[in-house]
Amino acid sequence: MEPVFRKYSNNLRLFKVLEQDRFLEIQIIGAKYQQFLVVAETYPERLFIQDLIQQNFEGIEELTETQFNELLQDIKSSKTEIKPRQN
Repeated sequence: MEPVFRKYSNNLRLFKVLEQDRFLEIQIIGAKYQQFLVVAETYPERLFIQDLIQQNFEGIEELTETQFNELLQDIKSSKTEIKPRQN
């Protein structure tokens, strides 16, 4: 499967669907951002990935890889990354 790129219309979440069961999510929270690799282990998570791919609900917009990378660069240059906690 080729990666699929999506975003919420409010530009606060970007998605790169890598496979049918995993995606990269970038969340913007004020002046900060977080990145997550989500591996779908439950049925609702798998449905969410299908919804992203098929754009099944209002507010999801398609992006090209170039647009995704440009938005990600803008985010990284203007926001502070929230690092995951390390135990």
